Amino acid sequence: MAESSFTERLKRIIKELGVSQAEFARSVGVTRNYMYYLTGGRRQCCSRSLAMLIEQKYGYSADWLLYGRESDEDLAKKIAQKLKNLDAEALENALEYIDKLSAPRLP
Repeated sequence: MAESSFTERLKRIIKELGVSQAEFARSVGVTRNYMYYLTGGRRQCCSRSLAMLIEQKYGYSADWLLYGRESDEDLAKKIAQKLKNLDAEALENALEYIDKLSAPRLP
């Protein structure tokens, strides 16, 4: 489920990283007060450059952070990561399922 606002997405990142807002702010080079301003919903968004820095440093898509959407490349990376974590039997089942989905269908 996609978070509906920039503020919710930013809070999710901080929570998933397991750091305080102050630590996160310091790690991306903004003041603690600015981060509280962003996470408090008093600002609807951040700059594209800050979103890109967060993407580069932590891997969260700038487009997802700013707009709530992911690119096809972002989705492909997530799928690839999940496939890497499967055991041999689960991977075999997943590949069979993908083959069924991609097989041409007769009318």
